[in-house]
Order: sequence, then C-alpha cells, then structure tokens
Amino acid sequence: MKKKYLAAAVMCAGSLCVPFAATAAASQLKVAGPNILNNGKFDLPAKDNGVATVAAGGSLPGWAVGGIPVGDASGGIQVYPAAQGLQLPPGATEMIKMSYFARGSVTQTVKTTAGWTYLLQWYESGYPNYGPPEFTSIDWTKTVHVIWGGKLVAAPTFNAKANTDADMHWALRQEVLTATSSKTTLEFADATTQTSTGYASIIANVSLAGDAKLYLPTSATLAPTSRLIAVVHTATGYAFTAPGLTVHLYGTWKQKTLSYAPPTVVTKLIGTGAVSGGQAVLRLDIPASAVGKTVAAVAVMSGSGFIPLRHSLTIKVS
Repeated sequence: MKKKYLAAAVMCAGSLCVPFAATAAASQLKVAGPNILNNGKFDLPAKDNGVATVAAGGSLPGWAVGGIPVGDASGGIQVYPAAQGLQLPPGATEMIKMSYFARGSVTQTVKTTAGWTYLLQWYESGYPNYGPPEFTSIDWTKTVHVIWGGKLVAAPTFNAKANTDADMHWALRQEVLTATSSKTTLEFADATTQTSTGYASIIANVSLAGDAKLYLPTSATLAPTSRLIAVVHTATGYAFTAPGLTVHLYGTWKQKTLSYAPPTVVTKLIGTGAVSGGQAVLRLDIPASAVGKTVAAVAVMSGSGFIPLRHSLTIKVS
C-alpha cells in the first residue's frame, strides 16, 4: 500500500532553526529495519522436507495458532519450508498456509508504547492452481484479516488463479498502525470464503518496527558551530518522544592537507541529537577550514526497534 505524507522542513537564521511547512516532499524510503516480532519468518526449531501442520490451540515459535471450527475440524495452519518447492518471497525461509481443514490464524502479543506508530509489512499469496482450466469450484480470491489490538485494520485480497510453484506472484503489504497500550496483540486470520484447505491464503516474512517521520531542509546556510533542528513526528503527525531514538548527521567535503597535495575527501560525524519532544537538536561541529565550502550531509535517524531513516541535504558553511 503506497502512502503519501506531507513533508516539512527547517528554516534557519544564524543559530536558530524553526520548522515550517514545505511544498515539496522529501523522499522517505522504507528500508529493512529492526523487527520487534518474534520469529516473523515462521522458522521451525528443526527443518525437514515435509510440511508441518499445527492445529488450533497449538503453537509455533513466537506464535499461537487458532482457527474457526467447521464441523469436526478445528482449523489451524500449515508451515511450508523452502524444501517443499514453492517460490518464497524475498527474505523468507518458510511460509504459512492459513488453513487446515478449516480457516486458521496466527497471533502474537508484542511490547508497544502508547501513541507510537509502527510499520507492519508482510508478503501475501495463495496456494497454486493445480486444476485443469475447467476447474471452477475454487474461489481464487483469497482474503486475510489483519487484527491489531482486537480491531480489524486491513482485509487485503489476493487472486491466486495464475499462481504456480515457480511464480507465486507475492504481494508486499504495508500498514501503519498506532499502539494504544504497553502491549498489543497482532493477528493474521484467514477470511477466504472458500473453506477448502488445498487452496488457502498464504503469508510469509512478517515484520513490525517503529515508524517515525524525519523532517529536515534540503539545503541550509550555517556557521560551523551553529545548530540544526530535526523535526520528528509519528507517521500520524504527532510529536515524537522515544528513548534511544537518535539522529546522526554526517558531512562530506574536500579538505586540503598539504599545499602541494590534491585535496582529499573526508566524511565526519558533524552533529548528533537525541529525539525528545518531537525534535532532535543537532549541534554542529564543522572544522573552521570548511568555511566557504558546501558540505554534502546525510542525516540518519535510528534506534532499537525502529526503521532507520535517511535524509540528504547540503550545508553551505558560512
């Protein structure tokens, strides 16, 4: 799911910087980050060449397994390893078929902070089509319910009719979620109308990490020891305060060492600030020799359990 956000920047005058709304959005690229889920890849303690079946009421590392009973069947899931021969999505080592005689679910409770936003990412597909062209009894539209803190937050669908062992047409799904307590339960539940266990929805490689927004200008004129304020919000627009979340600012410029030698390119940490109250104050430490030069800078915001974010800017040293 693609999301668009309003960008912001920072206006600086001397050593004072204040945030203001900007018309051009800075690119916010999501990169692989820390995963606060336990066993988001659905790995099993011991691998084999077969399929592991877990009925409702059972578990696999990190996850509790549930199901919706149909007749005498309690439901459950099946874990398919790479050795089974089905194509896996990027980064995955196992996949979960979301039914076993009846629809199943997987649930995990994680530590969260009320008011923080989290990015949930997972891959979704459906069991391959092995039937002849006239085989029309299967509903190829698969549905997965995503439940966060007891509330349905997403119900994406996937059409698996074109799927084969070699091409599962994996779809990457994303949802930005907000926590309201210190613990939150995440659940994936099959909601496909077709109850046949042979053609179920499939999920793989689930990740959950803190999601924050970093706002800085694209260019600024600053003195070597002035300060720059990075604005940090949750993905839903609230000021962020996160212990351990830090912004590091790195600068690259050409520096002359010896009069008879060509200048060398140096990269140094020129500012660091902890995030508090929706901002990080970066007190610059740029050598006086860089005055009059343009510094290519990269701000990196990171912290335990958060997706790292990068923002590029240029600083003209005055």
